[in-house]
Amino acid sequence: MGDASNLRPQKTDQFVETEVDGDRVLMQIENGYFFTLNETAEAIWTRIDGQLSLSEIIEAVATKFSITVDACQAHITEFVQELADNELVSFV
Repeated sequence: MGDASNLRPQKTDQFVETEVDGDRVLMQIENGYFFTLNETAEAIWTRIDGQLSLSEIIEAVATKFSITVDACQAHITEFVQELADNELVSFV
């Protein structure tokens, strides 16, 4: 993804979403791939709105969990890229 800090991820229409046993579950419609979101992934997912940049999402999640941006930046970027690879998000 390179330097994606200014990219703004947004959700696509290629998924369905539900809650199972208290966890949010996403399914990619075309390939049937499932994502079960833990608390951290859900914090990221709920902030993906096409308005916030990736760096703003990283900062918000770092603040929510009282960790440094450096501690979570690579993991969040990788997760968002995985969502993009599975056509659950795109970038604007």
